[in-house]
Amino acid sequence: MVRLRDVAERAGVSVATASYALRGHALVKPETRAKVLRVAEEMGYRPEVSAAVMAARRLARGRAVGRLSLGFVESAGTTHKHSEEFRSCAEARGYDVEWLRFLEGDDPDKVWRALWNRRVTGLYLAAPLSVPMSGGWVEGFDWSRFAVVKFSRSRTELCFDLIRHSAFGYMARAVREVAVRGYRRVAVILSDSDVEVDDEARLGAVLGWEALRKPKDFKLGWRKCSKRWLRDGERDEHLLRWLKAFGPDAVLGFPEGVYWRLLEAGFRMPEDFGFASVVTGSQRNDCAGCLDDHEEIAQRAVELLDRKIRLGQLGMVENPQESVIKPVWNEGKTLPSKVVKKAPNCEGRGHHQGSSAVSNGKKKEVF
Repeated sequence: MVRLRDVAERAGVSVATASYALRGHALVKPETRAKVLRVAEEMGYRPEVSAAVMAARRLARGRAVGRLSLGFVESAGTTHKHSEEFRSCAEARGYDVEWLRFLEGDDPDKVWRALWNRRVTGLYLAAPLSVPMSGGWVEGFDWSRFAVVKFSRSRTELCFDLIRHSAFGYMARAVREVAVRGYRRVAVILSDSDVEVDDEARLGAVLGWEALRKPKDFKLGWRKCSKRWLRDGERDEHLLRWLKAFGPDAVLGFPEGVYWRLLEAGFRMPEDFGFASVVTGSQRNDCAGCLDDHEEIAQRAVELLDRKIRLGQLGMVENPQESVIKPVWNEGKTLPSKVVKKAPNCEGRGHHQGSSAVSNGKKKEVF
């Protein structure tokens, strides 16, 4: 019987590439796909249409004799909180966890074989750069052996189901929270991320609020900061001059490093102005903003991997499905409310200024 590996060797490609070529995956170049199809026909190769079902049955049998493992593939962008929540959720579902780093110098063919032999059946790509950009990792690693989920929309050539923040939703929520707390002159400081479409979504939320949803006295200005300022602490004099000239009563920053750089530049928050991070990684620094909900992210990642493993849904997919994390607001101490609460008078007609007002016996939204 002709095996897939025989076809791959004759065509001069990896097993993963041969598998994707036979399934007509867009990842494979047309000329490579044509070559693999020609070789398969010449050799009389016939794919096993029930391979996914059989793989699921093998995994189910394996649970009886030993625990399977999920691989948490980390990179420099992975936080400790993220990995710990993933471990807790995985163990609750009966999986062991292996902490993995895919490095440029590693042989992807040897890596996937080692993981397969150690009973790793699912992989979670926990950061945008979990998989090296070079070294043949996309085609040389046999992804068809594993259920895979990735975090964020980066690396579009890695066609896996994904979990991500709503970049637009997080920014829109942050601007709204600043407005309802009574701030009216807001500076937004942005930096480019690894995902260009998310950068565009954040900026779109700022421009959309400014154009359509702002209170009449609401002033919104925005600038992009230099990456050297965030990465190396090299002062961005142009940005700092703009900030002082703008004179905000609140600042919104993305990423959270903006908060620390403003402190280093001599600003006091909230004494000089209120501050909120569009995404804040933890509550320990008292920074207000949309919380990076590691528990929710980990739960969804493990649930999705578990379902894919049980159903035998392995490897890349034609139409990746997205699971979007909605923003959860962290109050923090850097963005105190400027709205004054009126104490109820003896007739009980007092109300909270800022969120609603009472007119003619009906409740009316202010914004």
